[in-house]
Amino acid sequence: MNNRRNTARSRLEKQLDDLWSQMVKRRDTSCRRCNYIHRCNERIIGVEAHHIYGRANRGTRWDVRNGITLCESTCHPWAERHPAEFEAWIIDRIGQSLYDELGAQARKVTKHTVDDLQEMKNNLRFFLT
Repeated sequence: MNNRRNTARSRLEKQLDDLWSQMVKRRDTSCRRCNYIHRCNERIIGVEAHHIYGRANRGTRWDVRNGITLCESTCHPWAERHPAEFEAWIIDRIGQSLYDELGAQARKVTKHTVDDLQEMKNNLRFFLT
């Protein structure tokens, strides 16, 4: 039984990751740093959804405000290699207040139940339709 619950949890987390990424890409539509955009069959390609506070932080992992699109070839690697520069740039982009709010939420110990995950999935799906 516990194994089935873990499988359901893993499946929901993967679905949430995918929905979160779609939401961030739909909102931003291009790299927020260099404005790169490439569309193919109505899909945006070459742009990735990047977590401002890493996805290990359960409190903000699926919060769309914690995401920004970056091009996969230049800006996403830059953000990963230069975290201090990325932090300064993102604060300039979203403001100190939101950055601090997300940081406080990210640092909270957060445990989501399977029901919580399902509700978040339903909410993200609702906004994508």
